[in-house]
Amino acid sequence: MAKDIDYIDILQPRGSLNNSWFVDAIDWNDQTEFGYVPDMLNFWFDGGTMPVESQIKLRFVEAAEPIAVQAGDILRIGYDTYYFVDAVMPAVTVDGTELYVGLNGNTYTDLALCNIAQGSPTPTPIPTPSVTPTPSVTPTPSVTPTAKPSATPTVEPPSKPTPTAEPTATPVAKPSATPTPRYTATPSPTPSSMSTVTPSPSATTVITPTPTIIKCFQVAGKAIDKDTGAVLSGALIRIVVPDGRSAVGNTNGAGEYQLEICTHFEDGTVRSQARYYGYLPGYADASYINWADEGVVDMGDIELKPDSMDSTGIVSGDYDGDGISDIAIFRPSTGLWAIREISRLYFGREGDELVPADYDGDGTADVSVFRPSTGLWAIRSFSRIYYGTFADIPVPGDYAGSGTAEAGIFRGASGLWAIRSVTRAYFGARYDQPAPGDYDGDGRKEPTIFRSSSRLWAMKGISRAYFGRGSDRLVPGDYDGLGYWAIGIFRPATGLWAINGVTRVYYGKSGDQPVPADYNGNLADDIGIFRAGSSFWAIRGVTQAYFGGINDLPVTR
Repeated sequence: MAKDIDYIDILQPRGSLNNSWFVDAIDWNDQTEFGYVPDMLNFWFDGGTMPVESQIKLRFVEAAEPIAVQAGDILRIGYDTYYFVDAVMPAVTVDGTELYVGLNGNTYTDLALCNIAQGSPTPTPIPTPSVTPTPSVTPTPSVTPTAKPSATPTVEPPSKPTPTAEPTATPVAKPSATPTPRYTATPSPTPSSMSTVTPSPSATTVITPTPTIIKCFQVAGKAIDKDTGAVLSGALIRIVVPDGRSAVGNTNGAGEYQLEICTHFEDGTVRSQARYYGYLPGYADASYINWADEGVVDMGDIELKPDSMDSTGIVSGDYDGDGISDIAIFRPSTGLWAIREISRLYFGREGDELVPADYDGDGTADVSVFRPSTGLWAIRSFSRIYYGTFADIPVPGDYAGSGTAEAGIFRGASGLWAIRSVTRAYFGARYDQPAPGDYDGDGRKEPTIFRSSSRLWAMKGISRAYFGRGSDRLVPGDYDGLGYWAIGIFRPATGLWAINGVTRVYYGKSGDQPVPADYNGNLADDIGIFRAGSSFWAIRGVTQAYFGGINDLPVTR
């Protein structure tokens, strides 16, 4: 039980990057985040405090690398100025894992501290000489605090509280130096119910060493279109095993891959992740035994769902700050950004995802890319940060109403929305299409998903509606200038634009890419299409132009 956490020191960091994964420390009811510590960087980012004592809960959140905490790893938790406890971890590899910490260092999977996840090591006593103590000295017995909280909550929470959106601070990507956690001098021996028993010098804590035996095996499989079964040639594949090691490659002309992976986990689960332009990220899992005696682990097909919203990461296309979206393209083969009548520059490379937005609040869109292979956000002439993983979809935007966009990701495997320095929430599921926007006119984007299997649109905290078909392209926006977004679809087969409660028109044809944006500065989105084969732009009621080339991607919103 604690009111405040002063630091968490990861005694055995396992990641290879400063933000490999995060350990969040929160109260049992998810009301206060005490702070968090990134693995490898191992620097405590302080958060809030509680007015009363609360059970400490740890939540593990995947970031730049898969979580790879090993059984027996120690997290030293300093709390309430004077005390600390060495919490013993079980093996943790699953994003979102939550553990409760007892004052004896044990970790549990339940608030009542009944279901133990990992027990603290039993100290090995060192024999002492046979000396009869003098009567004036009475040995102090070794006292272990009970696992029962000092105060029982009047209302029992569910075994796994639903995470709520809560402000989150995020570390800078590359600090110049790694600070060390704060340690406070031991207080005077005043009795306290919060005291932590410190092992005597004669007791030795046993820490599980990192295994040194490493073996390798092959992982083979195929990447396919979930809807049609068509093979996906050239898809980027990443293999991950429980200790965090990974291997990267591409599918061949038949959509197949076979990659070698090495690990010191003799038995476990291996995951194959895949990304392909025009599709949502996907994955498949398989178990292996004894480092895969057969030599090859046959992975099930990785089914990738087509991305039904081309501009998910494109927040703004106003590159000169005049309040009008500009016609612009990105050429993956060279990294060229060409903004009509404004600028030409080179930034990014093939495989990068495009995330232009106003990240510095100056009213203009910043040329920016998200690199899934490393989690890099590169914002030209402004910043470089690492936020997200290979399996994440970038969803930047102004989620705080501050007038500036924040980096953000949607992780379909767990439904996680993580918006840097703003919030973290769980909303959605695997194969859901993120479609964030300002649907209530409060000046902030809301996490929103479209579920093609049921045509469901779900806007967090606002509304749910059924609209469109599974094969439609998503084009939500503010088409009437009222200051809030409406859900909308473009149906390539017929050229239909259907904006819920606003309009239905036919504009475009099969193969056209919808590019809605405010092209005339009237504070309303215009219906528009980009025809890649001829580089033709057609903005309904505004303009037509030829700009770009074959295989160029539009970068405006």
